[in-house]
Amino acid sequence: FSPNGDGINDDIRVYTKGLRFFNWYIFDRWGEQVYYTDDYTKPWNGTINGKELSPGVYVYQVKLGYLN
Repeated sequence: FSPNGDGINDDIRVYTKGLRFFNWYIFDRWGEQVYYTDDYTKPWNGTINGKELSPGVYVYQVKLGYLN
């Protein structure tokens, strides 16, 4: 994941299907939430409120439930 606008690995996404629910959280190294979506088709491009975040360590948590 390198959101530098070169068209290669500029966003990070979750690939799945057949979900009952989906929650994706991304946090910075201090535990502040920088991204959330409940739509698995929406990738994260390394920004928050349109502002590019600094390179660093980010942690994500995915909660999901399948239909079957």
